Amino acid sequence: MSDLVPRPFPILDAHAHFPIVNTIGSPSFGTTARHPLLTGYATDRQGRMNKEWGTALSEPPA
Repeated sequence: MSDLVPRPFPILDAHAHFPIVNTIGSPSFGTTARHPLLTGYATDRQGRMNKEWGTALSEPPA
């Protein structure tokens, strides 16, 4: 028996991510280096996601 509640409609998530100059490190913006604040945020966020959702790699990359 499933604990899921039946819904009269499917739940969908649709959203966009717009690039911002000097944040993602893209040759199209004239740089390949990501902004240091964004790098720090991404590292911290990935650590939280790994802990909360169990998304850590099972073994180190080769």
